[in-house]
Amino acid sequence: MSDVDTLVERIATRWHDDGVELTLAGPVARIEVDGMSSERRWWWFDAKDPEHRRALRAEDSFEDLLLIGDKIPLSVAERTRERGGWHIDAAGNAYVRAPGVHIDVRGRRTASRTERTTRLSTAQETNLMSAGRAQVIFCLLSWPDLVSMPIRAIADVAGVSPGTAHTTIKALTEEDYLFLGASVIARREELLDRWATAFPLGLGRSLELGRFCGKPDLSAWEATGSSVRVSGEYAADNIRGTDLTLYAKELEPALIARSRWRRPEPGESANIIVRRQFWTEPTSPLGRNTGAPSIRRAPALLVYADLLASREPRQQETARAMRGDLVDQGG
Repeated sequence: MSDVDTLVERIATRWHDDGVELTLAGPVARIEVDGMSSERRWWWFDAKDPEHRRALRAEDSFEDLLLIGDKIPLSVAERTRERGGWHIDAAGNAYVRAPGVHIDVRGRRTASRTERTTRLSTAQETNLMSAGRAQVIFCLLSWPDLVSMPIRAIADVAGVSPGTAHTTIKALTEEDYLFLGASVIARREELLDRWATAFPLGLGRSLELGRFCGKPDLSAWEATGSSVRVSGEYAADNIRGTDLTLYAKELEPALIARSRWRRPEPGESANIIVRRQFWTEPTSPLGRNTGAPSIRRAPALLVYADLLASREPRQQETARAMRGDLVDQGG
């Protein structure tokens, strides 16, 4: 491993503790915060090397550039920000600004984890129901055994990075939903209501792959053995209508066409919503996964949230009837 590789690894490790994931793939750097990610080309910047400073002055565009260094001087950092660039260093300074991601930490000569955490911008400070954290909370509520599992296992089930899983557990602990050594969520009913209320305009919107009009016919999906989960009215036991919420790994245009679904016309309401399935049902030792790809009902918490978000009284009534079982599930 080169000296630069070693230093970058050290920087990534320091920022990982604050929930910022930095990974490199060749000339591309990926920064992920709370489930939101952005990619840019990166340069290693050595403030003591005149060639590095000259190369930076000669650079035409900073719009897709991330500077990484052991210490990015204040003057270089300011010029980088002004020209649309980002930077991150081992001293605890960083500037990253993208949809859903905002980090702005300045003037650190050295920084402990605590010092850096207190200076992160409000846009990155705890938002318990941001998309990435909501995915983790959904999984903890849906599969209560996960509470006592390692961070890596939680991250794998929730479809997030270990850093996001870690910061979510930390936030839940700080808000007294979790306690050290506990195997259950405290105040589960309150957390469940908070999650379901935030879902339509938060996680639900971020997962949306497409809205369509048509018959809620899944025969084309079933014929291909697609692994999808149904939710909302379609998954409810005691009501039947034309609404369908479908969770799939990806949007499959061929199956959309074979199902004869179409995009709604201006002013027309869609009755079919396709969202990305972010979770993976836990496998052994939790023993929840039934295995083969198929069309199955989404986890009850998602069905509840999708019904509750509907403006249709029958769906909302069905959701209210489900609530008691969801609250008791963690007992």
